[in-house]
Amino acid sequence: MTVTLFERIATESVIIPVTAMLVAVALVFVVLHFRHQRHQQLLDTVRHLADKGQPVPPELLQPPPEPESASPLIGALSAVGAGLGLMVFFQFGLEGLRWLWGVGAIPLFIGVGMCIALFIERRGRR
Repeated sequence: MTVTLFERIATESVIIPVTAMLVAVALVFVVLHFRHQRHQQLLDTVRHLADKGQPVPPELLQPPPEPESASPLIGALSAVGAGLGLMVFFQFGLEGLRWLWGVGAIPLFIGVGMCIALFIERRGRR
């Protein structure tokens, strides 16, 4: 029995990774589309002001200020949580992949190291 190309592509082992890649590419295109649309609106506003003979405010041409970054403690605790979640998932979630529970130790120990670094840094400020 011959297997057609569609049957080979339609297997679960191919559909899931291809779908994941297509979702990632679609997400990039959506972000770029809205960024381009925002830039186009800014140019239209500048053109409209120039046609009316009004000055263009310098704040309009400056990029928006960067939002304050979240606390480093949030990132550290997120890494710890992700590591613990991966460890539990691989240990109890998938029967054939129990040996992968150690993969969760990587983000776990990165998060623990970040917490220790934050503790040492804050202690040194006193």
